[in-house]
Parts: sequence; C-alpha cells; structure tokens
Amino acid sequence: MEWTQFGKYCKKLADLAAKMLAALTQSALAVSNQEAESQRTLVSSAYNEGRDGNATGTSSAAAFFPPKFRAESCWPGSKPTDPTPMNVTVHDQTLSEGAFDGRVDVLQVTAIVDCVVQANVLSLHGKLASPFVHVVVTPDGVGCADLAGAWSHVRCVADEDILGSSVTMANITDELARVGPQAVSKGAPWYWQQFLKMAAVARGVGGLGEYVRIMDGDSLQLRPLDWFDSRGGEVFDVCDKCWAKGRAVGDGSNHVAYGALWNKLTGSRLIGSPALISHGMSVRASRMRALLTALSPPEEAWASMKWVLWSVGHLCDAAALTGFSEYWYYASWALRDTTFGSPQVRAPLPGLEESTTCIEGKVQPPEAPGAQLEGQQACRRFELPNRDCSKTPQEFLDWALASWPDGPAYVVLENHVSAEEIPHAH
Repeated sequence: MEWTQFGKYCKKLADLAAKMLAALTQSALAVSNQEAESQRTLVSSAYNEGRDGNATGTSSAAAFFPPKFRAESCWPGSKPTDPTPMNVTVHDQTLSEGAFDGRVDVLQVTAIVDCVVQANVLSLHGKLASPFVHVVVTPDGVGCADLAGAWSHVRCVADEDILGSSVTMANITDELARVGPQAVSKGAPWYWQQFLKMAAVARGVGGLGEYVRIMDGDSLQLRPLDWFDSRGGEVFDVCDKCWAKGRAVGDGSNHVAYGALWNKLTGSRLIGSPALISHGMSVRASRMRALLTALSPPEEAWASMKWVLWSVGHLCDAAALTGFSEYWYYASWALRDTTFGSPQVRAPLPGLEESTTCIEGKVQPPEAPGAQLEGQQACRRFELPNRDCSKTPQEFLDWALASWPDGPAYVVLENHVSAEEIPHAH
C-alpha cells in the first residue's frame, strides 16, 4: 500500500472513530441527563413528602440484606423493644368537649409550590375562622412569591434560612456518608425536610405561634377537622398507609427502624405505631422546643441546632431507610409529657386495628378494589403522579371534593404510580 493511500485510509479510520466517539458521547450525555432528571424527581419526592420509607421498602430491604444488616442489629443485643401502646381517648372526628377556639397557624414544607399547595392554601383560608398565618418553607422562591401575592396571610421562608449556616443539606449528606451505604441511599432530602418542620415550629418562623398544624406538601384539606381540643391539647391522627386499590403496605416492623435512633437518643420506647405518621400533625411550639433539647448533645439547648447532626450521626446504617420520624417522635414525646397538658389520639374504632386498610377517625373494614367507602375518615392516602396543574386552585379543589364526596377530611396525593390505579380519582 502506498503511503498516500495509507494516509487516506488512516484518515478514514480517524473520521470513523471521531463519529463513533461523538455518538457515544451524545448517548452518555442523554443517559446522564436522564439520570439527573430522575435524581431531581427523587429529591423532590423525598423532600416534599416526608415519606415513611415504605416505598423504598423496609420489607424489601429486609429481604435483600442478610440478617446481620437488618434493623434489629441496631438495638442492644439485637433485641428491639416494642412501642408502648397508646392511651386512646378519642374515637370520633368531632371532639365531644368542643373545638379549640384559639389561633392555629399552618406550616408546610415543600420542594415545589404546585397546584396541591395552592389549593390547600385556598381551602384552609375558608375553614379557619380566626386570623392565622400560613407559612410555606420552600426553595421555590418564585412559586411562593406568586402565592404570597395572592394571599396576604401566606409567609414565604427559604428552606436554607431555617437551620442557619451551621447546618446545610451538604452537612447532612456528609454525615450520612459516615453512617453508611443505606443512609447514603436514603439521601439527605428526606431527613432535611423533617428537620425543617421541627426547627421552623421551634423558632416560630414567619410568625408561627404556639399552636401549629404541620401539613406535608402533598396534603390537601377538604373538610373541617379539629386539630386541638378545647384545652389546647394536640389531637393526633392515626392512619394505616393506604395505597392504590386498597392494598395496604408495611410489614409491621417499621417500629424497629424508627425506634432504634429514638431509643439511642432518649433511652425510651416509641408510643403507638407508624400509623401516627399521617402526613400532618398538630404541635405546640413549647413542646417542640423541649423535644429538640432532648435530641441535642448533653448541655446543649435546641437553639444551637446541634440536634440535627447529632441525630444523624447516631443513626445506625441498617435502620437508615426509616431512621427518623418527625411525627412519630413528636407524638411519642408529647404523649409522655404532662408539662403542657395531655394530647389526645383520634383513634380507630376498637377491634378494627388489624382489619382495615386505612385507619383514621371512623374507620371501615377493608373495601373491595374501587369500592366507595361509607362514613368518613380523617384522611386517605393515594398515589397521584400526573397532577393536572393546568387547573386553577379552585378548580383543583373542586375536582378533589368531587372525587371524594363522602370524605375524608384531607387527602394525601402522592406521585408514585399511575392515576388509573387511584379509586374515585378519575
């Protein structure tokens, strides 16, 4: 082969290699962008919902990891302690001694101010009689500014302003990396949004007062519900985790993972069950501050915010998929604390605890897939991945009320399965 021909041949090979490299690079970028979008969705989901971990799966984790890596290993002697039973005092949605007539403020922590948040602000404005503030903690400054422009009682607070410069999501990520791979897998946003709720209440950000109703960013209040009793005591809701087509999830072992850190930090047992993680909770700021002090390092007060990394640093990796619960921890603290009066529990009717797919307020036996429940529950939890946010807030609220005409008081609209699987939401 002549040198000129050889040179042309080499040039053709080089051109072909360059084209192949360009194609591979473009493919890699597409995959990278897809992964980045998937990660953004995951972060928003974890941040926005404060989920109890069932989607990532304590049960699936138990099946995958050998016994020595399961949450039981996080307890002394690998022997978990069962939660203390709740002292149930309330069985009806409306409290017999009358409703609380004082001011109750609302707090929502959300990654995105979407149509669910907008509709919830609209709905609550028409249901809470006394003047109140609706505080939205979010990184979505533009969306929240639009919301505050429409409603004078809405207060927007940037999420990065809640815990101060000493505690950032990056700090939590670093601490989780020291805990282990399961903690890294769960990710900082899931823990971050829980800490924001607790600190926002304790600090009274945006004008929050003593009595606060925390609501997850995917919760929508449809009908009135008493959040405090006439004495100002919290009323806690309990709810089994209902998913599409009435299929209950959870293997009954969530308390092992949630309880490991609680036991390590407080030396006590949780009270009740994961049913207390109901995507909303009535809290008192005074009691929240006392709880955060108990979760802090020795001799440190809650205001130092050292309880955040102290809690994360004491996680056990085998329990990190469901390692912390702002709602269950607050309820367990409050139900033992008599300083500010005793909370009450809006509980299931006796004898139905194990036979219902959704427990809150007045509960019903398991329904057939797609069947309409009779009576009224305090909440229902559904999957709603494709929210039609082309609707106005009023249109979205009207759609929700029409979708569930006989209850409940509020719905949790998660976004993990197809809308076709949601009963009565088509």
